[in-house]
Amino acid sequence: MRPPYARIAALTGAVAAGLVAASTAPPANAVPPGDPIQQQINDHVRKYPGGTRIGNTQVSYDKGALVLNFDERPPSAAAAPSSCPKERVCLYTGASYGGQRADLNVCGWYDLAARGWHDRTWSVYYNKARGEMAFDNHGAVPSHASDTFLFGVGSSRRAAPSLGSYGGRADHVRPVC
Repeated sequence: MRPPYARIAALTGAVAAGLVAASTAPPANAVPPGDPIQQQINDHVRKYPGGTRIGNTQVSYDKGALVLNFDERPPSAAAAPSSCPKERVCLYTGASYGGQRADLNVCGWYDLAARGWHDRTWSVYYNKARGEMAFDNHGAVPSHASDTFLFGVGSSRRAAPSLGSYGGRADHVRPVC
């Protein structure tokens, strides 16, 4: 029979080995090392702190008011209604709802620039039952007194697949809920 301390040492070693193995195993939904989307998310959150990772390709800000989706979508006018979650307004980095998507659900003035989504919107889909949202360009005055209205979407005009000269200029939104 082995001395009691030998059994305790063997048991402690086995438990420690199990803990090390469990702590080094990647989570089931882990993004592979070197993944370009992972690097983009890391860089974004470093530059715009306060985001919470909620999926392999998503970061949430302000308790879900803004969700950034870092995966790329091919342009398709038919994709907007199916890719935009209910009761959200979706902003796309490409025309015809292509590129990356930001999902927005706010009922007050919101600064897209503070979360790194300024000057990135080229198409919009409004997937809320009612209300509207105005998009503004930040003026030269820090007080926002010189901000200018660019375009609007709402329950009566849901789709804006191409923003033309207003694309890539929106810095803030002013929703009416």
